[in-house]
Amino acid sequence: MVGGEIECPYHGWRYDGEGRCTAIPGHVGALPHYRVRRFAAIERDGVVFISSGTPKDEPYLH
Repeated sequence: MVGGEIECPYHGWRYDGEGRCTAIPGHVGALPHYRVRRFAAIERDGVVFISSGTPKDEPYLH
């Protein structure tokens, strides 16, 4: 996380909470309109669980 945005540790590209690319190191000029999809996620005990659908309830994590 950098300034509230997710940053790729390899490429340095940054994305805001809506999935919009906000920074590309070395890029000159206006940024392209790159965007990533958002997924529902929950963290429990250091593990991040991601759902590709729209969960109705919290997952059963027993």
